[in-house]
This record gives sequence, structure tokens and C-alpha cells, in this order.
Amino acid sequence: MVPLGLEDLRRMQYTIVLSMLEYIHHSMLEISDSVFETIIKSSMPTLVLFSGAWCDVCKKLVPVYENLAPKFIGYTAFSMVDVDSCPETVRKCSIDIVPTLLMFRNGIEYGRYSGAI
Repeated sequence: MVPLGLEDLRRMQYTIVLSMLEYIHHSMLEISDSVFETIIKSSMPTLVLFSGAWCDVCKKLVPVYENLAPKFIGYTAFSMVDVDSCPETVRKCSIDIVPTLLMFRNGIEYGRYSGAI
């Protein structure tokens, strides 16, 4: 048996996360720093909400966002990032205000909306 290399492990992780997205894209997926890059590389458009538990606007927006996810099954994956739990992702995406919504497809950011709606 040949041991797996780092590239093999990354390819496996990517495949697992994409498979997971295909089956649960209708559900809310909370993203961590370790899987953010893999999730946004999906060919399915991925909407990511950056929020914080301390943010009053976020508290009102999150239930609406969660209710939208089932309406877009097969079209868009809905994900959330807690800004306090994922500092690396917040830094990479230049998030300086919450709530912030980002739209990704194939790892490319296609849209951004920040602040109260």
C-alpha cells in the first residue's frame, strides 16, 4: 500500500466537501476557517453571510437568510461565517462590517453587500 501524499489528502477533502454540499446545499452550512476555501470553489453559486452573535442586525437577518435556503435548492448554496470564530476567513475576505453577504462561484467573488439592509 502506497501512503497518501498531501495533494492526495487535499483532493480527498475537496471531494468530500463538494459531495457534502451537493446533499445539504438546501441547509444552512456554517463554515470554519479550515473549509472556507474548499466550499467557495464549488461550481454552484455560494452565498456566504458573515455575521456575529453580538450584532442586532444579524440577529434579525439570520432567520430570513435561513428561510431562503430551501427555496433555492439546486441553484445556490447558503453558508454562514461567524466572524468571531473564523478570524482568518474574515481577514482573507476583508470583512470590516457585519452583516456582509458575499456571492462566490468557482472561488471567485461575484457580489458583496455590507451593512444593514
